[in-house]
Amino acid sequence: MSSAMGPPAKPPPKLTPKDLEHHNEYYDRIGRYKTTEEIESEGKSIQSYWVEINEGRPYEWKRPPSKVQSRFTVLKEEGKERKFPEYDDYWHTKLLDDLNQAGGVIRNIVAMDLGSLCYSEDHQFEIAARAHLFAFNILKVLSDAANKSKESGKGDPLRGAVFVCEDVRYGKYDLNFLHTDYLSDGREGWLSDRRIRPYTSNEGMGWWGTDGGNGDYIFITLNPMNPIRQYLARLLSKTENLTDSERAAEKGILMGKLIKPRAIICRDANKSGEYQDPTDPHVKDWFKKYYDQVHKFEDEKIFGGDIWLYTLKPNV
Repeated sequence: MSSAMGPPAKPPPKLTPKDLEHHNEYYDRIGRYKTTEEIESEGKSIQSYWVEINEGRPYEWKRPPSKVQSRFTVLKEEGKERKFPEYDDYWHTKLLDDLNQAGGVIRNIVAMDLGSLCYSEDHQFEIAARAHLFAFNILKVLSDAANKSKESGKGDPLRGAVFVCEDVRYGKYDLNFLHTDYLSDGREGWLSDRRIRPYTSNEGMGWWGTDGGNGDYIFITLNPMNPIRQYLARLLSKTENLTDSERAAEKGILMGKLIKPRAIICRDANKSGEYQDPTDPHVKDWFKKYYDQVHKFEDEKIFGGDIWLYTLKPNV
């Protein structure tokens, strides 16, 4: 198993706001958005890819990163005191064991569509903040285990790990906060000496977190505004069925290199959620074929309920 996740050998070009509006056929085919130039050179029209981009990304921030950090400090303490239903005894007694049963030590996190922290309205902010704190605490569980490993002389399994946050609703202040402050914790030292490398994106680039060099990752989406489960199942199913010649024809752009996450935390694959999180037969079949439904987190309505941990089946 590769020791660390990294971007593709030839990273895709930087995208502009106009480049965000793509239909998912481009995503399916090459594992990333095509640029506007690439699409227009083929004589194709640009259609909406992300659901929310229809209304445009907000450009007026509602709260600065300093205010977000202040609220996060409070939420962390409330989480430790188990004031939120999503944190039950399972976190302290069984979560790590179940993650380890997914096929090995999970090092990396890919968090998708958790919501904007700096540009959302107040009622949306609380949902997004709790979602980001949830993902943050998954890293805390992995970090505590890594610290024990270091103390026993076995090395640090989190050295060089990557934490990916991707959401089209992120604005520049979100990206700055998530890159510089979100994982900043003096006691943990997650950002010291690039121990954990944050990667933030609102351009579709975060999907390279599913790259083949990152087989040891957990994928998290809680209350998405886009059909993330469908994107994940469709993309990984398509790449695993390609022949060598088909992969070669794609010029090595991610295609054929993507790999299933060892664990997924998301809504029940058999149920649709609020907003834009529908399920379909493809999602149900993909989860049933490759994953065991392991644990239901407390039925926390702030995420819409029915949030489960899935882990790779042993035969996968």
